[in-house]
Amino acid sequence: MKKFTALTIVMIAVLSPISYAHDGATGVIKQRMDMMGEIAKAMKSIGQMVKGEIDYNADIATKSALEIEKHAERLPQLFPENSTTKPSEALPAIWENWEEFNQLMKEMKTQSRSLTDIAATVTASNEINVNSG
Repeated sequence: MKKFTALTIVMIAVLSPISYAHDGATGVIKQRMDMMGEIAKAMKSIGQMVKGEIDYNADIATKSALEIEKHAERLPQLFPENSTTKPSEALPAIWENWEEFNQLMKEMKTQSRSLTDIAATVTASNEINVNSG
């Protein structure tokens, strides 16, 4: 769980500023900016729960985790080589370290799947506790 929490915090820090850079974006660059904005929104919801800023909500946690998982699988397709024209903020390091980038996307997918499983367990536990009390 600590690994997931650390990954969550890192992803929030990395993705939070992305949603502000959409001005003038078109095509694949706009698609990936939109997708990363959706990931950032989902990460924000999860991050607020992890930090205790809002109460835990299994439905929101599950929905957010599924959103991240779905996008983590598709995201690498939205980084075709040389798609770095402005307003893109994608760094050449993505393509220079393509295998590492893909591995991070796989890890994000795996961790979001784990969160979905955890949210389902917490929901089931709460239902058992409520029904048995």
